[in-house]
Amino acid sequence: MLNIKHIFINSDWGKISVEFDKNHVIYSCSLIGELSYDSKLGEWPELKDKFIDYLNGKKVNFNEQLYLDDSPNFTKEVYQYLQKNLKWGNTISYGEVAKKVNNPKAARAIGQVMNKNIFPMFVP
Repeated sequence: MLNIKHIFINSDWGKISVEFDKNHVIYSCSLIGELSYDSKLGEWPELKDKFIDYLNGKKVNFNEQLYLDDSPNFTKEVYQYLQKNLKWGNTISYGEVAKKVNNPKAARAIGQVMNKNIFPMFVP
């Protein structure tokens, strides 16, 4: 049984939710306050402060650890590449990501991975 907790951060577009475990490994993030797990309200003041800074226009790198154990290898590779390499204000095409993860014909597959992204603030 997972012991998942969550925090909420209010933003102009709604309530952001982040679910995490006792080691601050993130299990999911929603920009509309939806919860994926049966989680309890928790505390993570440092992450809340990061979100507040971000929402106030400051440069923030969300480099927290993500729970990827249940993800397919391709999804893990894409998430890890983007989280590590795509920084504030930068953009990259799916085709460019495909080349970077050594699968140059996988642009559409990367689009599908990103369509299902459960870490939208952490994997841009």
